[in-house]
Amino acid sequence: MEEKKQDTPSYPFIVISPKGLFIRIKVCPGARHNSVSGIINGYLKVSIKARAVEGAANKALVEFLANALVAKKSSLSISSGFSSRNKAVKVSGMDEARLILALKKIL
Repeated sequence: MEEKKQDTPSYPFIVISPKGLFIRIKVCPGARHNSVSGIINGYLKVSIKARAVEGAANKALVEFLANALVAKKSSLSISSGFSSRNKAVKVSGMDEARLILALKKIL
């Protein structure tokens, strides 16, 4: 996600680039439950119950987002930040308007 084209003004964590549509996420593993905790420094803050061990939190993040956005798990992939709390998740098969509509339901 090197070439950042534009942020969506009211959703600074959504990035549209020539490579696709991305959500910048700050993951907080080891939480009591899975939830969206707000927006922090241009990232969507997501709390995940799974611990950050052997990719468990990454897998749980994709499952949580797929469920929350009513999308297939295969349409979401972590494109950067595999071993970091700050991640970029690529969203395929969904346009920006549909993504924003789905996000409004969980924010």
